[in-house]
Amino acid sequence: MTKNINVVRYLSLFACGGTGTYLLKDIGFECAVSNELDIVRATYHQDLYKDDKMIIGDIREKKDEIIQSYIETGCSGILASPICQPFSLAGGQHLSDPEVFLFMDVLDITKATNPDFLLIENVPYFISDKQPPVITDKLGGKTIKQYITDFLINLGYEVNINTIKACDYGTAQKRKRGIILACKKEFGKWNFPKKDDKVLTLKDVIGNGKFKSLEPGERDKNNPFHYAEYVNPNQAECLRHTPTGQSALSNIGKWRIKNINGTESKAKHKSAFGRAKWDEPCPTIVMSSDSISGDWSVHPGYKKPDGTYSDPRPFSIAELFAITGLPDSYYNDIPDWARGDYKLLRQLIGESFCPLVVKRLMQELKKILPAFN
Repeated sequence: MTKNINVVRYLSLFACGGTGTYLLKDIGFECAVSNELDIVRATYHQDLYKDDKMIIGDIREKKDEIIQSYIETGCSGILASPICQPFSLAGGQHLSDPEVFLFMDVLDITKATNPDFLLIENVPYFISDKQPPVITDKLGGKTIKQYITDFLINLGYEVNINTIKACDYGTAQKRKRGIILACKKEFGKWNFPKKDDKVLTLKDVIGNGKFKSLEPGERDKNNPFHYAEYVNPNQAECLRHTPTGQSALSNIGKWRIKNINGTESKAKHKSAFGRAKWDEPCPTIVMSSDSISGDWSVHPGYKKPDGTYSDPRPFSIAELFAITGLPDSYYNDIPDWARGDYKLLRQLIGESFCPLVVKRLMQELKKILPAFN
C-alpha cells in the first residue's frame, strides 16, 4: 500500500477503543493496523477508525498476523499500551500475572518490523527503578525499564523514558503515566514536550456555566452525555451538606455519610465520598467513575443561598470527556450502538491515554521524522 504524502501510518497495540489516539489524525498520523483482545472495545475502535485493520485477539496468538499486516499497510511506527492492571497500585498489583510480560510481545513485533518509532505507555510503576524478583528474575536481573532500554538500544534506537502528568499538557486531570519513547538513532532524540505554563483546572473545563448543574438522575435535554447518575437519596443529602474540596466522611452528625443500608461507612481513604476542587485538575479518572466513593469523584458543586451545595453526584460522561481532553466533535463519532452504553463509555475514559498528551508527544516526534521534514 502506498503512503500518502505527509501521512505516517502506525500500528496500535492494546488499542482499546482508540480514545487516546483520537486526535492523531489531525496532525498527520493514521492508524492503519490495530490489535485488541476485547471484542467490544475492538468493535468500538473499528467504528471510530474506518480505514483501520483491526486484528481481534490475544497479541501472543496474533503476533504473526500483526507483523504481516504492519508490513502490508506500510506502517512506520508502533504505539503500545500494555494492560496496566497488574502494575496498578489502585488495583492492589498482581505482579505474578503472565500479563506483566506482554511488553515482550511488543518488543518481538518491534524487532520483526523495524519501525521508525515506538511509544510504550503504562502506569508509572511499569518504569520503576526498583521491582521485585517476580519480575527481575525473568528478565535476567533487570527491571522492565532496564530490559526495554537495553533491548531497544541494541536494535539501534535512541531511548527516552520519563513519568509525566496529563495536567502538564493541556489536560485538567492529574493522571500520571510512565512513557517510553524510542526513535531510530539516525533521526535524533525524541524529546518530551515542554510543560505548559498554566495548568488547567476543573473550573476551566467544566465550570463557569459550561455544563448545566444537575441533580442525581437528571439529564440535560440538549446533551445526552450530560446525565447525572442515580445516587441514593440519603447519601445525596449528605453530599449536599459537603463543601467543595471536602469529603462527606468528614461531616459531623447526621450529615456524615453512611452506606446505602444505613451502616457506618468503612471507607479507609478520606478522598472517598469527596467533592473535587474547582481550582485544581481532577484526580485520575478511573473505570468506575460512576461511583461516589472513589478518589474525589464527586462533582465540586456550587454553593447555594441556603448554604448547601449543588450537584451531589459523580461527573457526567460529557464532563469526563472534557476532563480527559476530548473535543466536542468526539460526540458525533461515538458509534450509534455505544451511545447509550454509559458504563462502556466510562470504562473507555478510565482506560484511556489522555488524547492531548498523546498529541503533544507525537508533535515532538514530527520534528525529527523525515516524513514531515
